[in-house]
Amino acid sequence: MLRALRPDLRSLGKRARGVALLAVVVLLPLAALKSPRFRDLLVELMVELRARGLAGVPWFYCAQTAAALLAMPTWLMNGIAGYVYGLSAGLVIAAVGVTLASTCAFFAGRGIFRVLPRPEFTETRAGRAIERLVARDGLKITLLVRATPVMPQNLLHFVFGTTALKPWQHAVATGVGMLPMNAVHVYVGSLVKSATDLAADKQDKPLGALVFMGLASVVAIALVSRVAKRSLARAIAEEEAVDGGPPP
Repeated sequence: MLRALRPDLRSLGKRARGVALLAVVVLLPLAALKSPRFRDLLVELMVELRARGLAGVPWFYCAQTAAALLAMPTWLMNGIAGYVYGLSAGLVIAAVGVTLASTCAFFAGRGIFRVLPRPEFTETRAGRAIERLVARDGLKITLLVRATPVMPQNLLHFVFGTTALKPWQHAVATGVGMLPMNAVHVYVGSLVKSATDLAADKQDKPLGALVFMGLASVVAIALVSRVAKRSLARAIAEEEAVDGGPPP
């Protein structure tokens, strides 16, 4: 009897580890941003980066990668880039850094999240159709998702890593899709006068930036829904053709 239960126990243990890992990924950045010590570290980082100037860009990229691996919100390092380097240079530096950092998190998601059990849904016809959709239209859909400001971009790095999306597709979609949102974050950061205010997220957000992000979210969500619906319908039809027709 115990031998018969072992597979179920192993599956249960794997699910428990997966839930614990997801909880850490979601809760860690929230707890860190509320920590006075973490805010002090951010202020020290900004002071050091400003002192180093452009020579400190590699250190900025290291910090941005660490932030991505810790699932910190993307506005944080983008805002720091605007504060430290100004609008023009900050946008270029942040755009490159976001792509590099998100790619590292993408590979981390591909490796670490293997502790999650493979859902039974992926073995169904619909599940295989979704995998076919990601393999064929992954770049287009990822681009639209990345262009949606209301999406939890800090978590999507890891989520995309668990799919069949190719690394180069993720990098291109992230670099291009997140560029408008990065520009808003860098612009807001460039207006901040105090590193302490930026670390505490007390900077004033211009009304125009908020309106832009709101409109961008609505348009992007509509496009994502439309493209995903059409692509998924086509993938399901192809899957049915492979299996010999729709289920009874």
